Amino acid sequence: IVARFEEVGRIDADRQALLLLGTAEFAQGDFDEANETFEDYIDRAGPAWPYAMLYLAQIAVQAGDEDEAIDWIDQALLSDLPASVEADSLRTLASAHESAGNTTEALATYERAVEAAPTAADTAEALQRFADAAVEAGRTASAANALARIVREYPGSNEALVALDQPEVATSTAITTRDRALVLFRHQLNGEAGTAFQSIVDGGGSGVAEAHYYLGILAERAAQWEEAVSQYDAAMALAEP
Repeated sequence: IVARFEEVGRIDADRQALLLLGTAEFAQGDFDEANETFEDYIDRAGPAWPYAMLYLAQIAVQAGDEDEAIDWIDQALLSDLPASVEADSLRTLASAHESAGNTTEALATYERAVEAAPTAADTAEALQRFADAAVEAGRTASAANALARIVREYPGSNEALVALDQPEVATSTAITTRDRALVLFRHQLNGEAGTAFQSIVDGGGSGVAEAHYYLGILAERAAQWEEAVSQYDAAMALAEP
């Protein structure tokens, strides 16, 4: 029994050494050597085989072999990967489908990446990539919907700020002045945000109290204390039943 445990220990140590070697070779750009090492690790049933496959997928992408990259990622995704790794792998898979000209598969995979995203930042990035792919495929309505979702749900993201300048958003009726104003506000574009919120005030309606509130914060940012108090008073007066 002791001999068997020693043998298992040696096998595990050998596999761990292979994984570390492959990782080092990959980091140094020795992709051919890393490819052989990771394949050897997988052949020896290394327990971290999904990660070895993801490395092999990256090597395939470097070599311009999208079909092989797709195959490796598909296999890796059959395992129970951590949410962040799964989301990243899905984005890489979708990109590989794009490069291979598989438009339908690329868009479907980006949608999977959106659903699997563990954080707001991951979701915004996946939506942006979906929108870019949809534009390339001529599916402007799908792109507009994705960009509008970024603006409405993730106004603090860099993707939201970029989306405001996209023609699909500029002409979209799904994006309100308030949506645009909040993105500008979150990104400290105070002058533009102020103009947007003021237009809400000038137009009247249910959003005026909120607009006054944000104008008060913008006045504070500019150290215009009397203006800030005036805006807050206006907000509270409108908010009172």
